[in-house]
Amino acid sequence: MVTSNHERVGKALELLRDGLRPYIERSFQDKYGATWRSEAGIALRSDQPWQDSDGEPNFDAAALLILMSNRWNEVFASVLGYSEPSYVSELRTVRNRWAHQETFTTGDTQRALYKMARLLSAASAPEAQEVMRLRNEEQPQREVTKASAAPVEGQPKTRLPSRREVVTPQRNVASGRDLTKFTVTTPQGVRERLGKGRAILIVVRSLCAAGVPVEDIQKILQTEHRYGYVVVRSAPGNLDGATFVAAVAAKSQGWASNQSKFRRRYFCADGDLVRTGGHTYALTSQWGLDTQPAIEALLRKFPDRGVSCTPAGD
Repeated sequence: MVTSNHERVGKALELLRDGLRPYIERSFQDKYGATWRSEAGIALRSDQPWQDSDGEPNFDAAALLILMSNRWNEVFASVLGYSEPSYVSELRTVRNRWAHQETFTTGDTQRALYKMARLLSAASAPEAQEVMRLRNEEQPQREVTKASAAPVEGQPKTRLPSRREVVTPQRNVASGRDLTKFTVTTPQGVRERLGKGRAILIVVRSLCAAGVPVEDIQKILQTEHRYGYVVVRSAPGNLDGATFVAAVAAKSQGWASNQSKFRRRYFCADGDLVRTGGHTYALTSQWGLDTQPAIEALLRKFPDRGVSCTPAGD
């Protein structure tokens, strides 16, 4: 029996609760000591019932997310990254939608479970991998009617399905790794069965060629990237690969002594660099599980540049 998207979100919320609860309780204890329970009650502002009949805390996912949101600056900001507050906010909305029995598309479900896994990972909770395995299970099948590229005269053009409706990631269930291959379509043609790093590189280069400023792309990608790398490196001038690497190394002590590592961390071959506005730019190659959400974020922001990206078939 195929599990519905709503059921998958519910299972993931249970894992989110199990993973976050010890982390949040420990964080409150570290901050407030013996008074942590009363501080938690104040932070919840009576928004959620949170005690058993014996007075012991019994936080559900909604209460845990409220605690993180309402005490972010005091308790969590110093140990978690700048992206996690947005995950907490988005997941509060997801939980409320789930509680009100709203419909979740496959795209909604994929994004929700991905954000849960990232938040759990930030809290070093082992449930992060369980959520990723749940995310990578077989999806409920949906029929998609493809619109004709050139509708017959006198007939209305059928609506093309949104990219979020047709995205179905490939998976390695045993490890939780996302092994998706992508097909990228740009004004220059179609590239098929690309690895995730090459796919996001082509998307970025094509958006730049279509006139999107590198700074706008960088702002979006930095939000979606969890590993802390600078997602785009730059140097003045229209440079070849070797000159670019040398220029970056010259202004960064960390890379000056390890240019080979820099070449592994960034796409800096001659054909991979972006040259625009009198500068040369290189995109990081370190994406991992962040690739698909990052591509989705870019294409949501710039839907009219003739660039699309969909997972290839198995």
